[in-house]
Amino acid sequence: MDPLNIVTDPEFQSFIPPLSIGELRALEENILANGCRDPLVVWNGLLLDGHNRLTICREHKIDFTTVEAKGIADRDDAKAWIIKNQLGRRNISDGSRAILATTLEEIYARKAKDRQAEQARRNQPQAQKVANLPPLEKAKAREQAADAMGVSPRLVQAAKAVVTRGSEKLLQAVMAGKATVSAAAEIATLSKAKQDKIVDSGKKAIVAAAGDVRRERRAESPQAEGKRKLTAKQLARLVELVTKLDRLTDKPGLEISPIHVRECVAEIMKIVL
Repeated sequence: MDPLNIVTDPEFQSFIPPLSIGELRALEENILANGCRDPLVVWNGLLLDGHNRLTICREHKIDFTTVEAKGIADRDDAKAWIIKNQLGRRNISDGSRAILATTLEEIYARKAKDRQAEQARRNQPQAQKVANLPPLEKAKAREQAADAMGVSPRLVQAAKAVVTRGSEKLLQAVMAGKATVSAAAEIATLSKAKQDKIVDSGKKAIVAAAGDVRRERRAESPQAEGKRKLTAKQLARLVELVTKLDRLTDKPGLEISPIHVRECVAEIMKIVL
């Protein structure tokens, strides 16, 4: 195809982790010295692989070739191809893998729903649409995506929180390896303005903020609400009462006084509640 007609799709390009300044410089030097040896991969005129090479070649007016990707029927197939292609070309972080896996999860879930809809139409020609994808099928889509990207389903779940609630800066911090998925998932519970401020403050600030959010959540949990700190005097009295209660109930053949037991239990409950 005519190189001038190649179109870069912003959504497609968003699935490609950016090169570092050093990596981009090395690529440019290599192309200037040896030309663009690897063909750019396109589908229906849209660029799938070779975004950085295309930019460099156009800037320096260097010739390049293209090849049409095979086995791609729609945009979902194209996105899946781009994502999987990254694994074989670059050493991307687990964070980037998990973020990219969330897109694969959506693709696999849609395709599973389409298959169910097609099956429903075959069994019931009058059926117009299939119900929502069952939870089990959704879980399978996540596991399939996680397996394809070499990460755990749990990490993909955390990445989903970053994608759905995180700011663009936070998402890019994960993709660039400046923030872990787990830390970003915690920070994503804050307002986007706060997220951006934390990201701008650097890696240490990201780690610290994630820890603060985690501790605050635990302190506000229902389990934490039932806990209270005891003074040394209360703790000593509690030990004394438990010991007394143990003596009252641990003597075979001895008639236990219900009144004494109730008194001990009542005072213990008063201290701990």
